[in-house]
Amino acid sequence: MLALISSVGTLHRRDLEMADPTLLDPDEADCIVQGEWLARNSASKMARIGTTPVIGAVQVWTQKGDLAAQAIGKTTCLMLGEYEGETDMFLASDTYAVGSELTVQQITVDSVTRTGLCLATAGEFVYGFCTELVANNNGLLRFQKISPYIKA
Repeated sequence: MLALISSVGTLHRRDLEMADPTLLDPDEADCIVQGEWLARNSASKMARIGTTPVIGAVQVWTQKGDLAAQAIGKTTCLMLGEYEGETDMFLASDTYAVGSELTVQQITVDSVTRTGLCLATAGEFVYGFCTELVANNNGLLRFQKISPYIKA
């Protein structure tokens, strides 16, 4: 789930080809859902990120079950621009504070392996920071997406 606090009209969105288009099928147990993060694989197609954060991750905007995405084998991603949003795609075991730097890597949400936000450690790419605590935001992580940099 991804809900934008800022306007989507100012963001650059793009339909990107999936490495595994079957992940767009809502009947798949591990289908891609809105709010997940993907990155290009070696074939320049979009795939989930492993346990090591990578540069170039983008957030999925397409909603689960979108028939157009399934038909063309592509998902819409938020490519460029900063925005503030709320998501359930985060590592729940991390302890977030306002201002915590966030990276993107493999996480588990509702027993499914996905790609989402978690706390960044030294040497990892930072994609954003926490702007509101999960406990104060109905169980959602509010974050500000920024241009990535490497955490010192």
